[in-house]
Amino acid sequence: MNTPDQLPDYDSPWKDILEVFFREFITFYFPQVADEIAWERGYEFLESELRQIAHDAEVGRRYVDKLVRVWQRDGVEEWVLVHVEVQTGRDREFAERMYVYNNRIYDKYRRRVASFALLADDSEGWRPDRFEYNLWGSQVLLKFPTAKLLDWYQQLTNLEVSGNIFSAVTVAHLRMLETRNDWPGRLRWKIAVTQDLYDLGYQQSEIKYLFRFIDWLMMLPEDFNHQYYKAMQSYEENIRRPFVSIFEREGMKRGMEQGIEKGMEQGMEQGIEKGMEQGLQQALLEIVEEAHGLLPLELQNQITAIASADRLKELIRAVVKAGSLDQVVQLLSSEANDDKEGRGEE
Repeated sequence: MNTPDQLPDYDSPWKDILEVFFREFITFYFPQVADEIAWERGYEFLESELRQIAHDAEVGRRYVDKLVRVWQRDGVEEWVLVHVEVQTGRDREFAERMYVYNNRIYDKYRRRVASFALLADDSEGWRPDRFEYNLWGSQVLLKFPTAKLLDWYQQLTNLEVSGNIFSAVTVAHLRMLETRNDWPGRLRWKIAVTQDLYDLGYQQSEIKYLFRFIDWLMMLPEDFNHQYYKAMQSYEENIRRPFVSIFEREGMKRGMEQGIEKGMEQGMEQGIEKGMEQGLQQALLEIVEEAHGLLPLELQNQITAIASADRLKELIRAVVKAGSLDQVVQLLSSEANDDKEGRGEE
């Protein structure tokens, strides 16, 4: 298990918020680029294509990255590609990997590729922004725009009142860095940052990814985490705006990590007001999404359609053991077929 500040290098909640809030991400960190994209034309994430490119490139471990097809706003009817990487630690091969990915992406699509890097490390002097070499008059060069989170330290006061969700993300990251081994201080900032999320005006389906991200980023020891959940539950009651309490789902998920039965008991106790079945549905959704990322709407609907507490408990046990999203889909398909047979449908 990751200890506080030992953030995973990849497969993290960064991927969730990048996908859910891609436009906000570009607007906040690379505003000059946001004005050049025709957002009204939509955009498309090329996740499986990037996985294949990363596999073929064979340049070390894969980090948090996204490949997105967007449309230009300069009057040219042409789509281009945006490659984004989030780097949470120093890496000697980072600039080379940016070059290799950019080159491989262009080779695959024969389209122009813009690469961007968000540097989320804690080293002030580490600022890679290019890869180049020269040999006998032949030159190779890739320059890529970067955003360094440490550079926002001087703007913390303004960030805390900004309307873009990545202002809260940046504040959380910087407060995480400055409260290493200061658990009371981190607890105070985690509560403050989380409370700010309630005023951003996003939908419940979107806001849960922000809660998860803040919880992942600003990790706390168990006793302090208990104080955090207690404080936020009290805050929800006072403002009378619970988000189908993310804290109920998180409590159930954390319980699962300590033991399946204990987790279900904890989740059912916390979800009593909303009903046992709904609490278990929420727990199942959270566990699947935690392990496999964003779920298709059809899959979410399948889970929320299951009304039997006993079946939900069985699925929770099975999903925890599942090794891939395909296995989860098979479990749910089997569940749907069993339900139809139980109703006498063909």
